[in-house]
Amino acid sequence: VPYWINSGLNNRDLTISPDGNLLFSTVMAPVNQFAVIIMSEKRGDQWQPPVIAPFSGRYPDIEPMFSPDGKRLYFSSQRPVNGRHPKDDWDIWVTQQVDGQWQQPDRLGEPVNTDGDEFYPSVSTNGTLYFTSEREGGEGGEDILRAIPENGVFVRIENAGRGVNTKGPEFNAWVAPDESYLLFSSQGREGEIGGGDLYISHRDGDGNFTPARLFHEPINSTRLDYCPYVFGG
Repeated sequence: VPYWINSGLNNRDLTISPDGNLLFSTVMAPVNQFAVIIMSEKRGDQWQPPVIAPFSGRYPDIEPMFSPDGKRLYFSSQRPVNGRHPKDDWDIWVTQQVDGQWQQPDRLGEPVNTDGDEFYPSVSTNGTLYFTSEREGGEGGEDILRAIPENGVFVRIENAGRGVNTKGPEFNAWVAPDESYLLFSSQGREGEIGGGDLYISHRDGDGNFTPARLFHEPINSTRLDYCPYVFGG
């Protein structure tokens, strides 16, 4: 991992390309005044100093996440849909790499994005998108949802189920490429260690996520633990 990840910058998440040579992360300004996605390239055994990602820096952007094939990068942003002013809510966007260049990002349409917040995209090999949102019909507060694709278009939203979601907040889920397990953060559960901890839920033979299990120390701490990520799945 690059030295600057733990050098005092307010980095809140990361994702690494499948070949291990490109890393994206979010840097937050003090008091969350602004957020920008940065990138670093690995040359030989050395990570290069980070630079602002070519598609970021003008509007608040957070939570980049590679698709398992490394061809797309999803993230959450307040960038405007129409007009010049940032949105009040967060939407999920995606950019693609073509001939080594990251393209102008596209906003995912309905049913993924709404007038509320959509956070922390994570996509499986089959294209199912997991994300955080608070919307009608959920278990309560922020829930982990999954968007089901057909022919490359997201056609419906499903709740990840009661093995994952509770009446309290669940957020920042990372899904294994084969959807065999899900890592996420939650607050307010019995037995929690800090002000929000990491949990794991496995998917059973019927396609349902089993009751989530709490990670113990040293994975969880007495602080807020969030933005899980596994390199290599």
